[in-house]
Formats: sequence, C-alpha cells, structure tokens
Amino acid sequence: LLWNTLYSLQEEGLLPGSADESERSRGDTADEDYTHLVILRNLFCVTGNANCILRMMTTLIIVCVQILYLVKVIPDSEVMFRNVIGVGGFGEEYSFARIKALRSIVTDRNNDRMSQAIGNMWDFYMNTLYVYFLFMLNIFNILNQASPTDVVLNALALEFVFKIDEEYAKSVWWDPNKRWLKAGIIEVAMQSTLRFRVLRSARLFSDHFGVTEEEILLACDDDVNLLNNEELSSEDCINFDYKDDSQLFEYFCMEKSRKVSKTAEVKDEFTKLKRVFGAPEQRLFRLVTCVSSVFRLSLGIDGFCVFNRHCAYRTWSRWKRVLFIPAIPELDDLFEINADGVPIISKLLEKVKHKPEKPFYNFQNDTSLVDPQKALRKRQRHVLSFQAYRGYIRKNLYERDFDRFLFWLLNGFLEWLTFIVQVGFPLYNIGLLCIVPSCWRFIESLSEKTLIGDQTCDCKPVSFSPCVDAVLQYDPLEPFLQDEVNCTFIDEEIRNNGFDAEVGIQKVAIAFRTNIQKLFLAGENPEILPIVSELPCEVMEACSGSRQNCPNQQQSLL
Repeated sequence: LLWNTLYSLQEEGLLPGSADESERSRGDTADEDYTHLVILRNLFCVTGNANCILRMMTTLIIVCVQILYLVKVIPDSEVMFRNVIGVGGFGEEYSFARIKALRSIVTDRNNDRMSQAIGNMWDFYMNTLYVYFLFMLNIFNILNQASPTDVVLNALALEFVFKIDEEYAKSVWWDPNKRWLKAGIIEVAMQSTLRFRVLRSARLFSDHFGVTEEEILLACDDDVNLLNNEELSSEDCINFDYKDDSQLFEYFCMEKSRKVSKTAEVKDEFTKLKRVFGAPEQRLFRLVTCVSSVFRLSLGIDGFCVFNRHCAYRTWSRWKRVLFIPAIPELDDLFEINADGVPIISKLLEKVKHKPEKPFYNFQNDTSLVDPQKALRKRQRHVLSFQAYRGYIRKNLYERDFDRFLFWLLNGFLEWLTFIVQVGFPLYNIGLLCIVPSCWRFIESLSEKTLIGDQTCDCKPVSFSPCVDAVLQYDPLEPFLQDEVNCTFIDEEIRNNGFDAEVGIQKVAIAFRTNIQKLFLAGENPEILPIVSELPCEVMEACSGSRQNCPNQQQSLL
C-alpha cells in the first residue's frame, strides 16, 4: 500500500524530482521496471538545477557526511540514549546514567509530581527523539541540495542547533555549583524510597502494607490525606515530645536570643532559612509571600522552596501510631540461643527461599540490572511490546489519577515511537548509503548529450516552447529528431552569445522549430507520415493552441 501510494504521487508529479526529472532518460531504460528504486531516487538523490559534475561532487560530500554519522553521530546517540533511559552502566564515570536509573524508578512507581513528570518527559525527548529527527531531517535535506557548499553549511548549522541547549545548560550564571541539580537529585532519592502517593491515600496504603483502611484512618484521625497534613506538621515541629536533644538545644537558644535581642541576625542564627535559588525565584518567592500575607491565603509557601517541599509529611504524632499498625515479627521467631548461650539467627530461616510468588523485599537476582546491554534489550522489549504502555495506563487507573492517565496516553506513545526511531535511525542511514550507487548511475545517464525524452543537457532541464517541448517528448519521433536536436548545438549557441543562456536558448528554439517544420513538411521520408498522422491531441494543442477538430488538424499538417 505504501509503495503504491508513493508511485501514484510520483505519477502525478507530487514527489520531489518527479516533475522536472523523469526517469525516462535513454541511459536508464534498463531500470524502468524497478518502480520502487525510481521512487527512492526521486526522494533521496541529489536534485536541483545544477550540472552533472556539481551533482557528483555533492553526492560525494553527502557520502562523507553519512559516513561521519555512522562512525560518530550514531554511536554518540546510542550512548546518550542508554544514559537517558538509565541503563548506561555503573561507576563514577556513569553518574548521569545512575541518576537517570533512579529517576526511572520514581517514574515507574508514579511517585513524582506532575511538574517533575513534564520536565522529565521534555528532557527525555529533547535528548532522544528530537536528536534523531533532527539528524534524519538533515540527511533528507542535504540529499536535495545541489551545491557541496550548501551541504557542508547545513551539516554545520545542524551541529549548532543540536548543541545550543547543551551549551546553555553548562552556563554557571544561573545555577552556580549546580545547586538546582543537587537539590533535584536529593528529592529524587527521597522519592525513590518514600512513596508519598501511598502515604496520602488510605486505599493505596492498605493495599501496599497489608492493613485495613479503617485501621489507618483511625490512626490518622479520619484524615483522608493520612500522613500529609500541613497544619498538623507545623504543630508537631514545635512539640517538645518530637524533638531530639540537638533540636531542643537550638530551640531554647533561639528563645533566649529573642529575649536578649530582636534583630533579624540573632533570629537567623538559630533558624533554618528557606533556600530559594536564583534572583528571579527569590523575587517571585517574596511576591507570593506578600500576597499570602495580605489576603491571608495558604499558598503552600514552604513547598515553594527546594528543601521544604515535603514538610507536610512531618506529622510525627501520626507516624508514631502508624508505624506500629502492621504486624511486627516476634524476636523469638527470628533468633535462637546456641550452645554457647549466644543469640544467633534461627536456622529455620535458612529453609526460606526467595520465590517469585513470595519474593524477598529488595532482593533482585536479575542480572540485566547490572549488565547495560541486557538492561537495554529488556527495556526495548518492554516498551516495543507495549507492556510499559499498558503498565502505565493500568497503574494510573488503579490509583484513580485521571490527569496522569491522559498524560501517559500521550507520553507512552511517544516513548514507544522513540524506541522505534532509535532502532530505525542507523538502518535509515545505511539504507540511504545503499542508494548512492544508483543515484550515481542516474546522474551519469543524465550527463549524456540528449534532448529526447527528458529534455536535459548536462543534468539541467531545458525548455523551449510548448510546441517544441511536446514534439521532443513524443517518443516515436525520436529516430527522426536524433540528428536535428542535440545538446552540443545549445552549448555552441550559448558560447556564441557570450554565455548568455537565455538568448542562446531562444535562438536554439527558433532553429529547432524550423528544423521540425522542415522535417514534417518535406515529405521526403514516407516513414514519418504514419507517425505524424497519429500525433496525440496534446501535441496538436501545444502547437496550434486549440484542441478542437484534432483529426482535421492532423490531416492539414500532413
């Protein structure tokens, strides 16, 4: 269906190169049956109004660019892709991949904020799908350039566009010492351990920890948000019962300093300051603070800062009750006394084995987690088979998070498309390299000095008048026009007129028209009479300007 559609578009002249460069040249008649190859040539061979030598030079430059893509761009993109999806490797040299692996855990658990999810999606596709499409589009673009200089300039311009966002990210003026990055990594580490979504939903807490919803709601004072309560958190943070010795010491020092002096410097000495990075963020923070104080609104000011986003979970009074709701193992079941009277782990536990139906918590025997190549193949199977997509949809429906359900409808499909393009980009580049020999032969066929059929001279299309063009494209007249119409005549006329191509072609058109009229009217060759008598009405229309009484016009011409 795809090939038939492309062939139909080519026949209608809607594909690049199909209107001005037909494949009916004399030197290429052997490939007329290879319709698929003809379509690929029209799409991916060098086109444009340039001579054959220039096209061959452009083709060689394009081959060099494609080889550079094979040995540099494709391997670099592959390494970046692995790092971005979190399977790049382990060790200090792979710190970026390890952070991304941690981020993927948070994503799979649906434990991030919506702003985080959107930012992570943007970062993922800007480093994968955007890069692949950029290079694929550039290859297609330079294939349709007729100048080697344009090819080189377009390739350099793409490198600039590709790296401009990376260079901006390295700027130090807006994030000195990578403070935003460090704070974000700390938050991701917290989210990979603490399941905040579970801690504020009775239904999810019950399913995850094996307690009833009634028990957890009773321990949280029937608060549907469970451990997430900003007002209770503020009260518990100043309650002496939930402070350790260092916090009590700082509190009493702060109270004493207030009695001695009311200056801001003394207060700040024993107060944990809110940290807002960047001058624009600080101004915005002050504006939000003023608005909330004037209108007495609770806008979650503490959550505006990087290190205070989760302070609403500091409900220590509820944590003390919730931690002991699930069943706690008896020490006698875990330990026993040996012959020397020393407590040891019970030997009965040695019989307990890790099984898929009853797995050990945080125990993994999957070697793909430490082998980057196996991890990549596993991730590819998981995404390309739509298992990841179905898992995201089911999880959001289970958690009744319908905003994220709509988000993952789009994000899941784009993730699948990214993995498809990641596999197809090298094949796309290699496939275009395989077409180069055919493009080269095609350019050589157009370099022949002929006007019959394609009406090209040195790979350039030549057009005279509608009548002459129509006659030249009529194949049965080719044997009779072979000696009368040739490109050498055009070259000579152009040189005789000071290389003024427009004047030269006009004189050639007049000469061609005269020669064609003599050929038709001489009547010396009886073989031409049947051919002229069967001239298509399109030719007669081009020469007479009218399509009426086409047979009578043919008879008059005879």
